[in-house]
Amino acid sequence: MSASASRCSRGRRLSRWLSMSLLLVAPALARPELGLQSWTCREMPFDDMVAFAAEQGITRVALYRAHIDPAAPSNVNASKFKVMRAAGIEPYTMYSAMGRNEDEDRQMFALAKLGGMKFLVVEPRDQSKWSELLATAKRQDLKLAVHNHWLETPYGDPATVHALLDQYPDLYVCLDIGWVTAAGFDAAEIFRSYGDRVVDLHFKDKTVQVGAEGKNTWVDQLPGEGDVNFAGVFKAIRETGWSGTMAIETDSADFAKDPRELVQRSINFFNAHWNGSGMPLGFDYTRDDGALPEQWPAGIGAPDRQTIEQESRALREELTQLRERLPAVDTADAEIYLNQALWALRFESSLSASQVALVTEALATGRERATALGEGKAPWRQDTGRILRGHRSAIDGSAQIYGVVVPENYDGKRPVRLDVVLHGSIPSTGGAAQLGFSNWFRRFGMGWRAPDADYIEVYPLGRVTNGYRFAGEADIFEAIEAVSREYNIDRDRVMLRGFSMGASGTWHVGLKNPDRFAALGPYMGYVDTRFFAEGEGNARLIRVGALPDHEERVLPTMDAVSYAANAGLIPVVAAMGERDPGVRNHAFMGLAMAKEELQMINLVAPGAGHRVALTTHREQVKLMNELAGEGTDRMRPEVRFVTYSLRYNRAYWVKLLGLNQHDARSEIVARATAPNEVTISRLQNITAFALAADRLDSRQPRVVLPGRTIELDRNLLHPDHGWVLQRTSKGWAQVAELPPAEAGAWRKRPGLQGPIDDAFTTPFLAVRGTGTPWHPAVAAAAEAELQRFAYQWSRYWVGEVPVKDDRDVTAEDIRTKNLILFGDPGSNAVLASMVAALPLGWTRETVAMNDQRYAADEHLPVLIHPNPLAGGADRYVVLNSGHTFGEAASSSVAYLNYARLGDWAVRHLGQSAPVAVGHFDEAWSY
Repeated sequence: MSASASRCSRGRRLSRWLSMSLLLVAPALARPELGLQSWTCREMPFDDMVAFAAEQGITRVALYRAHIDPAAPSNVNASKFKVMRAAGIEPYTMYSAMGRNEDEDRQMFALAKLGGMKFLVVEPRDQSKWSELLATAKRQDLKLAVHNHWLETPYGDPATVHALLDQYPDLYVCLDIGWVTAAGFDAAEIFRSYGDRVVDLHFKDKTVQVGAEGKNTWVDQLPGEGDVNFAGVFKAIRETGWSGTMAIETDSADFAKDPRELVQRSINFFNAHWNGSGMPLGFDYTRDDGALPEQWPAGIGAPDRQTIEQESRALREELTQLRERLPAVDTADAEIYLNQALWALRFESSLSASQVALVTEALATGRERATALGEGKAPWRQDTGRILRGHRSAIDGSAQIYGVVVPENYDGKRPVRLDVVLHGSIPSTGGAAQLGFSNWFRRFGMGWRAPDADYIEVYPLGRVTNGYRFAGEADIFEAIEAVSREYNIDRDRVMLRGFSMGASGTWHVGLKNPDRFAALGPYMGYVDTRFFAEGEGNARLIRVGALPDHEERVLPTMDAVSYAANAGLIPVVAAMGERDPGVRNHAFMGLAMAKEELQMINLVAPGAGHRVALTTHREQVKLMNELAGEGTDRMRPEVRFVTYSLRYNRAYWVKLLGLNQHDARSEIVARATAPNEVTISRLQNITAFALAADRLDSRQPRVVLPGRTIELDRNLLHPDHGWVLQRTSKGWAQVAELPPAEAGAWRKRPGLQGPIDDAFTTPFLAVRGTGTPWHPAVAAAAEAELQRFAYQWSRYWVGEVPVKDDRDVTAEDIRTKNLILFGDPGSNAVLASMVAALPLGWTRETVAMNDQRYAADEHLPVLIHPNPLAGGADRYVVLNSGHTFGEAASSSVAYLNYARLGDWAVRHLGQSAPVAVGHFDEAWSY
């Protein structure tokens, strides 16, 4: 029978159930909670499964026998339940076939009671066992739910399940929407047909594929990419008010090898589609930053809501009074707790009981810290062990959370090593991410103990899950500075390491900034966007196919593998599990390093999958410390440095100050051949560079270039850069100053090189117009872009976009911030004051860019450029754009966070893709 015929036949049999059950339900505001079926993590041992679930923000887990054995001694299982609850995880149910052996059934019921479960999911092969099982369950005050799985199981056919429900009024259902769909049914209709008897739902997506012999196979897909009618399921859940658990589950062996991406995509998919839109109803960037949302998440009872309202109001008032009374006191250490609560309330549609408890706990801790700060105290600054701290980000003024681990023997009398530890991916929907990070850090860290050696660890949040790109990268360095202000840190012994996405961040940040760290320790992370996404075994990831030229151009600049040569400047000790599905990524980096005549150290944990094996991790940290020796050698005799952008322009005593072309390989090889001499043996794609003043003896200093030697003049020594050399029309020469940064002489230089997304890595200010726009439709499009940017920055980058009206912008703003201007020259006075100095023509009638003209009433220009206003030459101006990669990238996988528009674009109001787009040359011209 075909799938369509099967659906029609069984659909007729279910018609009476569909009509009856719709009368039994009523709309409600509740929302289900995403949980996890531990079968998804069947490749993981119990402790790793618990740590993984906690890391993902999962608070409810349905157990599988591989993780807990009903036949094990009760004290063993009680210990496991204790571990789960310590991690904030409820073991809410478990699957068992049952009905085969009375002793096994008795053990299963005892385990359920021991774990505090309310129901069990069962699937007895012998249907005559139901009466006995249900009677026993009733005596144990438990419910039983039949497992509505697939057609080849006893209860795969919904008609069979309905017959049981008719026969046993106290029987319930666990509905697997993936398998029901694969069997040819509409999962939404089946859900409705069961009425209020559904107590559990397996959240998965499947596609039916027909093989060469006509045999069907069922393939697991990422949510939304298969055949499940999620829109209908979500609608049915909303209308019925069902508030059970949807347990993320997979039958795929490939997904099970590394379930991280599946779980995160499931969480992001659910959060993004629950309301039919990613943006919460009522989101408004003009609201009071500390305001509670108009629409609260489900799951918060009246007593908890009252407590949260009172405590959040009190904490806000305390923080406000502190800032007024003691303006020199940074309140970030207390503010991070208010943020944990606010973001969870703003961006989550539902909170579990454990999450609500974390919200109230955070507010209470925030009040304790605010009170202490008001009394001139901060006892947590002297604590040892795991401590949550906050720093004030220069980018947007937000309080960003980080964790620090201080060893018991730290006394601050001498400088100590600092290990920067980058976390792996966590749910990137904003919302409860800060709450989850806080809980995860306090309980687990990266899976290893607090240091017993003489070093401190710092765990940056990195603005959640973005691959430590853009502001995520900046957060690493801001956290380092914050820790260095608080503790006695040896700045020559700063290590960088991390796991999974944290390892990718270690590769990317460490190799692009090789003189900022003494050693790198990536523990299994990707190094190349396309290679990672398109390799075998990664079918669950989003492919990066053929890209437009302006997008393809930036990938080498983003990808760590492009900077493999810089591993010659810093010790790198990689590590991975032998069975990690991502082993090919480290192999790919190894090949890249080999091409640069470097050998990669890659420790392998025998038998381990995508997890941190403690023995291998300890070996990795030990070897990093040994190779780093006394720390960074800032006067190393030779520097061979590769970059693709002046955003990453320095290595020890060498700085690059100008390139022929950005996003192309640029390389310098410099060697100190005498106390007063440096020999440059390679210069590729470089137009200007500098050598540190103290690298050369001031007596007759010289630089030897291919074909010529330049005697350096101390009178031309640059106060910031040192010995500066520039390629001129007559060849290389020493210069006292590069051409001034001003209108008519613009050049791309470090920190002012684009693309558009670079503007959000340093302090910025969004400026909205208050004047009369030339065209209302264009003004509406600009305002919508500001609203979109403010929402996505808040949700995914856990901050607030600083916004001012054009009439309120000051000279200090122009001098210290990148100005992000929204509107047109009619509506935005700041834009009008500079438009003539920008590389575009903009009148009421036309927009002109790159020698092309467009109708001004239906086109919106977008660009990044140095600010031409007086005092603004060291800052950017951006027109009508926030991050260019949008929510689709931010809510899915970190490697999709790369620039989509280059330096400039023209948008048609009726089209999503730009009608023109590109990169400026090194002189900021087309």
